[in-house]
Amino acid sequence: MSMRRPSRSAAQESVNHERLRFGNHSGGSRCAVIHSIHARRFMRAYPIRAEKRSAPIGRRSSLLAALLLGTMLAGPAWAQVSDTPDAATAFGSPLTTEAADAVTDDPTIEALIAEELRPSQPAEPVRIDGRQNPRAETVGGQLRRRAPEPAEADGIRLGTFVLRPSLSQRIVSEQQSSGDDRVFTQTDGRFDLRSDWSRHQFSVIGGGVFQENLSGRGATDPSAEIDAVLRLDLGGPTTATLRAGYDFEREDDTDPNALIGADTQASIHEFSAGAGIAREFGLIRGSVDVDAVRSLYGSARLADGSNVALDDRDQTSFSLRSRLAYAASAILSPFIESQVTRTEFDEEIDRSGFERSATTYGLRTGLEIDLGEKWFGEIAAGYAMRDVDDARLASIDTFTLDGLLNWSPKRGTDVQFGALTEIESSTTADLSGSVAQRFYINLTHVVRDNLLARLGGGLTLRDYYGFDIADQYIYDASAGLVWSLNRHLDVEADIAYERTTQSGTADYDTVTIGAGLTLRR
Repeated sequence: MSMRRPSRSAAQESVNHERLRFGNHSGGSRCAVIHSIHARRFMRAYPIRAEKRSAPIGRRSSLLAALLLGTMLAGPAWAQVSDTPDAATAFGSPLTTEAADAVTDDPTIEALIAEELRPSQPAEPVRIDGRQNPRAETVGGQLRRRAPEPAEADGIRLGTFVLRPSLSQRIVSEQQSSGDDRVFTQTDGRFDLRSDWSRHQFSVIGGGVFQENLSGRGATDPSAEIDAVLRLDLGGPTTATLRAGYDFEREDDTDPNALIGADTQASIHEFSAGAGIAREFGLIRGSVDVDAVRSLYGSARLADGSNVALDDRDQTSFSLRSRLAYAASAILSPFIESQVTRTEFDEEIDRSGFERSATTYGLRTGLEIDLGEKWFGEIAAGYAMRDVDDARLASIDTFTLDGLLNWSPKRGTDVQFGALTEIESSTTADLSGSVAQRFYINLTHVVRDNLLARLGGGLTLRDYYGFDIADQYIYDASAGLVWSLNRHLDVEADIAYERTTQSGTADYDTVTIGAGLTLRR
């Protein structure tokens, strides 16, 4: 299963996108940074059920006062009749007519009783955060409402929208075993725009990274992305989703399709659009999604200053995915998912003389887990096959393991486990492609109220099909600290290490050390 790459640094592993595609990959990837996309796959919010409130406190107090006053006035009446032969005890029989009249003739009591017996107004619905269906986290469609994080509590209100922007400025030192060391500044801007409607939801999330070298000759690594999602509540248990997005990044030097010896690798522009519908049938939840992705490749610049056009890799992919889940309990929901993807290259025959268009099939089954804040996420195993149109190229088939599990062993500590399998296409003659499997773990711990520590590590295994090429291994590790000066300004520092090893080739090491400030609203 191939997925969109959310970032360019192993130290920045985060949930970024909700799309899952078998084999829909734009010419390989930097697997060390393609991971967890599941967290926003089921962003639904359900209307909060209106509940009747109890009678107003003022009315209950009025009734109590009337009863107390009636008891005081009834005391003399009980005393007057207690000496009569047919008199009953005070609590053994109803009050005499005279005593009752003494109570009800009081105009104050009559007014209080009339007010209490008057039909009350309809109760207002109970609302949370001032709206009926505030944004909520879900796991596999199971609603789990949570209190807003401190970073989410702020923002800029724009009509019925809330904008949360952030701007980060860093200085980074990068050392590579190839000798392309550099020191550069990195500007990272992000924004999160979400609607605050009583029904439906619209969100736009995006950002970009700009780098400028201060010294050294290493290539810069810019990126940008923006994703828009519109969720429509069609009534009852049915929701529809419309989405669109754009991604820009530069191909990594360790990518299997990167040009060897190029000073600057090709840029990749990816445009996406999709739609989906989901419905609940009692304990069964079903969804169907369609997606289209257009990938455009720029030119790579060689050491002599010349450019090599790579537009023969331009492609369009269409995918259809269906999913069926059963809510066996509030904690566990098994599911099954199938997907088919068709990838069409603009040029039927590439520069090596092969047809690269292909059809990819995938089937997987797994389990959604929701144990509150302690454990939540999903894990799935399955099978995927990529059938290339060219008969000379062997089909690629593999078992898949995908998942994203979040564990909080204690308050302030969060651990994230991830697994990802993807099928990559190839531009090498006689090579069908490769299968990349990624495993990673991230740990965050609140050391103090204003100090957060982060640790991360991962392993990527790339297995080539149809050619005698040794497997490739990518190891990465990272650590960092975030010191919050206040709710709007953070000081950050981190270090990351990545090693790429492959039999028959020299190891490739990269070490980055960075520090900077992040300003957010």
